[in-house]
Amino acid sequence: MLYATKHLSALEHPTLEAELLLSHALQKPRSTLLAWPQQTLTQLQQTQFVHILTRRQNGEPLAYITGYKEFWSMNLQVTPAVLIPRPETEILVEIALTHLAPNSTFKVLDMGTGSGAIALAIKKERPLSQIIATDISTAALAVARDNARHHQLPIEFLHGDLWEPVAGQYFNLILSNPPYVDKNDPCLNNNELRFEPITALAAAQQGLELLQKIITSAPDYLYNNAWLLLEHGLDQHQPLAIALTQRGFVDINHHNDYSGIKRCVSARWPG
Repeated sequence: MLYATKHLSALEHPTLEAELLLSHALQKPRSTLLAWPQQTLTQLQQTQFVHILTRRQNGEPLAYITGYKEFWSMNLQVTPAVLIPRPETEILVEIALTHLAPNSTFKVLDMGTGSGAIALAIKKERPLSQIIATDISTAALAVARDNARHHQLPIEFLHGDLWEPVAGQYFNLILSNPPYVDKNDPCLNNNELRFEPITALAAAQQGLELLQKIITSAPDYLYNNAWLLLEHGLDQHQPLAIALTQRGFVDINHHNDYSGIKRCVSARWPG
């Protein structure tokens, strides 16, 4: 374990990640490894462990190596076809739940669902609501469907770009975590982001292109007094507030992430 920790010393939590990678290589719970640290690896196990250590050392996200990421107390399958669910996206779920009564039968749209994390979390907490989740990527939808089956959460998944899959439908709440990183941002070439699907991360117009498109068309798909919730990037809250106001939305609220950065915006369509 000292060998692994040394090789991952550049990471924030090298010991923890070394333990998680070893647990994955041996297909044993981390608790088992901690309880019996003296066990010896076979030659094959050593080879496999060194291989995944090298992948992690080269910057590949832990979630892609293990194939799973926890979100809303659910262990979700992830692949390089989907964005890795972030803790701050749980804030979007928390906001949504304040607008969805526990026994409501509201109709909810998760646009650009990726792994299905947001849709699954809402369905888990509001089982009577009808949840529709869309994505332009068929590979991402395959992952989302697998996650829904695994957690036995019935969700309707539709393939298509933006509003195309839900033409003619209306919703009580629409939420989205769309690509919002500026496509020219150098951070896309650094650290772990370079392993994630660029189409799920980056957008034109300083990252605002898809957010603006969603705001422009959302009223055509919202019932009166329905809500639109969006996750966004650093310093994007002001242009989004302007766009929402100009489009006719009211009750515009900004919500901070766990670092105190404005990360989500909610707005009501008055009709």
